[in-house]
Amino acid sequence: MVGQSHPAATSCVCAYCGERLERTAKAVMAWRQGNQFFCNEFCADGFVPLVRSAVQAEQDSIDATRGRHGA
Repeated sequence: MVGQSHPAATSCVCAYCGERLERTAKAVMAWRQGNQFFCNEFCADGFVPLVRSAVQAEQDSIDATRGRHGA
C-alpha cells in the first residue's frame, strides 16, 4: 500500500479519522485500502482491526445463537 493520487471525485475525508484528504487541482492525495481512502499510512493500518472486530462480533453472535439452540 502506498500513497497515491486519485481522481478528485473520491471522498474528501479519511475513512478512519475523518481528516480532510490533501487535494491538488486534479486529484486527491490519499492512501487506499480496498475502496476506502485514508490521510496517511497509520490510519490505513488502523482501519484493519476495526474490520476484523466487526467480523469477530458477527462470528460471536452466530456462535451464541447456535449455543442457545443446542446445535
